[in-house]
Amino acid sequence: MGGVRGASVTPVNMPAEFYMWMEAVNLKDANLIELTFTVNDNLAFTGLDTYLGFTPIITDDPNMVAGITWTKIEEGYRGKLVAGVLGGGSAALIDDLEDVLKLTFALPITAITGVDEAVVTLESFVVIATPIGERSVRYDVEIVDGVAVTLISFSTYDFNKDERVDAQDVALALRALGWKSDFMGWDSYVIALDEFDHAITPSRYDVNGDGFIDMLDIIDIMRVVYGG
Repeated sequence: MGGVRGASVTPVNMPAEFYMWMEAVNLKDANLIELTFTVNDNLAFTGLDTYLGFTPIITDDPNMVAGITWTKIEEGYRGKLVAGVLGGGSAALIDDLEDVLKLTFALPITAITGVDEAVVTLESFVVIATPIGERSVRYDVEIVDGVAVTLISFSTYDFNKDERVDAQDVALALRALGWKSDFMGWDSYVIALDEFDHAITPSRYDVNGDGFIDMLDIIDIMRVVYGG
């Protein structure tokens, strides 16, 4: 049994990460895995991490990037990964459910709303296992969670939607200092306009959700901007 998972929401200026996982029982004595998956065409592949001792098998295929062979399809791209355990060993297992690899993608910016989806679909997961003293066995892993969808949106702290959380966002929040949820205009008064000319109302700056914009909200925003 195996599948793919990702975060439910990822800010537009952060990478999207998806993990392929499998039950450890399916990895016993495994020394080779083959996976195929698809991604929608608004994602840009930026990295692969493999776990449990697996290493991508590199070929001279011109379509291979970081161990994954990519093919253009109508709805995006199909990726194929073949990875083995170096030295002829088998996967190093720790938990009942094991992450086998992590895919990382850069996210797009949707010009109008800043909201989009990143979708990764695991199509097949094949394991080749070689028990000590026995012949190799090839089998298909049952995929139970085959689709992972991550909503791409602007950070809660990126009030002006310029893809950054910076001093400008702190300055905007300071304009709303002292507002309370029972004030008239809490959801309608225009503090400023974002990059898409949408109104930023006082309620947007209540990042801790307590109905009052005070220094606690400002400190939360400053921690994102300056760390700490």
